[in-house]
Amino acid sequence: MPAPSDIRAQVDPILTEFAIGYRPAGNLIGKRVAPVVPVLTRTGTIYQFGKEGFRVHNSTRAARAHPKQLEFALGSDSYATAEHALSTQLDLEKEIGEARRVGGRPMEMRLERKATMMVQHNLELELEKAVADSVFADGNYESGNKVTLAGADQWKDSAGDPGTTSNPISDIREGINAARDDMGVRPNKLVFGYEAWDSLIDHPDILERIKYSERAVITEAMIAQLFNVREVMVGESVYSADGNVFTDIWGDKVACLFDPPDADLVEGTTPHTVIFELSGYPIVKTYDDAINRNYLVFREYQVKLVSNAYGYLIQDVRG
Repeated sequence: MPAPSDIRAQVDPILTEFAIGYRPAGNLIGKRVAPVVPVLTRTGTIYQFGKEGFRVHNSTRAARAHPKQLEFALGSDSYATAEHALSTQLDLEKEIGEARRVGGRPMEMRLERKATMMVQHNLELELEKAVADSVFADGNYESGNKVTLAGADQWKDSAGDPGTTSNPISDIREGINAARDDMGVRPNKLVFGYEAWDSLIDHPDILERIKYSERAVITEAMIAQLFNVREVMVGESVYSADGNVFTDIWGDKVACLFDPPDADLVEGTTPHTVIFELSGYPIVKTYDDAINRNYLVFREYQVKLVSNAYGYLIQDVRG
């Protein structure tokens, strides 16, 4: 069978439109955690101002005097997107032909959309893990902007009981304040791995705080209100390296992050991690060989750590 590069695969506008509008099932949070920055070229330069914008100056101007001139440090970095592609196929006679015989062209299109959706979901899961690997990586935070809990300080031990000296409210508030001291602005979102969230909502300190609430179930909105942040996100997605055993993508960590409006990378405060996504993607191409119709889905992006100073990481909250 010839390789896809040897075949004139054609862009399928209907399936491409479907892929662009695809919203994955389940709780994939990667694109909410790391802002998406659309780019027009595969490589480019990022310009960033420093923290001089937080200085307070005496701007009083005397008669005939020029206004005081501000000096801003302008740093730069670069991005480079990479192409990601997966494919699948349907048998022309036994699958596509049978669908057409049963339900005509609508049934055939439904089958093709399901095939495209399966490929798209795998690509989304890959992106999700890339974001989690960046946001929850120990090495992606400054030494003073992370803590690893151990022993009695962990929110839940291996038996499912809270650590005797554990205090998740204090841990998160200390993280928020430490990030604020370093960034100049207060974090406005918290990202929980599934195990961290499960440990938090069962902790006696949290239950004590919300016991007079009318709701019986602790929600992300309630925790956001408790810590006075705009948004709380919980990463529930899993992946399997061998197709059998599932592993949490997000795990037992918490990140305190700041998400500036419109992911502005030029202002003094930037996101911790961003997704540079090439405009015009995803693209779906199809071609027929002698037996199968093949569906190829292409995406192009880079998940990039922008600054290890903008955020705080709490690790190993569960024993």
